[in-house]
Amino acid sequence: MNNTTNYRSARIGTYYNGHESQLIDQLNEVLQDVREDTIVHELFVNYFDDQTIYGIIEFFKDRFREHEENSELKRKHESIRNILIKNGSVEYGDCIIDEICDVVGMLPTTTYYSEEK
Repeated sequence: MNNTTNYRSARIGTYYNGHESQLIDQLNEVLQDVREDTIVHELFVNYFDDQTIYGIIEFFKDRFREHEENSELKRKHESIRNILIKNGSVEYGDCIIDEICDVVGMLPTTTYYSEEK
């Protein structure tokens, strides 16, 4: 039996403790893509000052931007792999893709995963 509870992400719909309404609107905007199993208590704004909330906003903006960049990079790597396979190359693993990326100035596959286990 799974004892975890599925929570929907709470949105901060009202303005607590004198926070600027624009600040709370920004916070709501960056949190809109937070997975539903992430708990975001409406009350947390009662515990943080505006500067901390700005930090939270920047943290989430950076995380989502990094995720989008990695998704695009993975798509490009898979396109290179598919071209190699389509043209009958016996080499189409990450090593050859990383070598091609080095030549054309792209980030390697190790950008989004580590070969070390």
